[in-house]
Amino acid sequence: MLQITLSFLFAQMDKVQLMLILFTLDESTYARELAPLAGHYPALKLGPPWWFHDSVNGMRRYLDSVMETAGIYNTVGFHDDTRAFPSIPARHDVWRRACANWLAGLVVRGIIDNQEANEMQQTFFDLPADTLRAAMDLNLFSTMLSCQVFGKTMANARSSAIINISSMAATKPLTRVVAYAAAKAGVENFTRGLAVYMAREISPALRVNAIAPGFFVGEQNRAFLLDPATNELTPRGRAIIEHTPMARFGDPADLIGTLLWLASPASAFVTGVVVPVDGGFSAFGGI
Repeated sequence: MLQITLSFLFAQMDKVQLMLILFTLDESTYARELAPLAGHYPALKLGPPWWFHDSVNGMRRYLDSVMETAGIYNTVGFHDDTRAFPSIPARHDVWRRACANWLAGLVVRGIIDNQEANEMQQTFFDLPADTLRAAMDLNLFSTMLSCQVFGKTMANARSSAIINISSMAATKPLTRVVAYAAAKAGVENFTRGLAVYMAREISPALRVNAIAPGFFVGEQNRAFLLDPATNELTPRGRAIIEHTPMARFGDPADLIGTLLWLASPASAFVTGVVVPVDGGFSAFGGI
């Protein structure tokens, strides 16, 4: 009965986007009980207390005992103790170095590559400006420049349709894609602005819209959604499916109908809109 009650509680927490951070002073409990829970329930995370794992060896034991079962992205660093405020910077430095050393071991053993290791150890504050600019160049500025080049030809024709590509991340911020999400939010704003400009300044027959795909498995995101070894859903993939009423990832063919509609005279009175093709992800409130 207790197991059923906890399962229901954790599922409800995930639906309303609450997070519960678990920790203990018993090292064996991490591997035996807490790591499996964090690996299964997206609402649960592990965060060891600093005052217990206060050495490099203690940190290494913790990482070795939980990561295989819980998953790296189901941990949240460590709990600090503000009673020793002046030592916090040194503690964080030791933790970062211990984690970097542990990730380096995975690289040496061929479990992950250098790029994946760098991504895992970065926080928002560590993101290089070049990385942020690259995301903007690829997702926002490329869209604007393409609209300039092809839009000029379309303007001469006085009748055509521009269809940009947005994302679920534009309106529902997703974790670990902060620059991408900001760029796609810019795409949606730009799409609406260009639609008004084209209709008022050039021709009402020049329409500008966008499609916002839901979650589709591709080579770029496959490892985030499906476990490479088992092809089972990762915790992130499972959370997405649980928040998608149609309970599946999208298929490329799912985009064709919306694309043809926006490109055809059937949508002649439609401009400045972003159409989600997401299996209901954007409509679901989690309850």
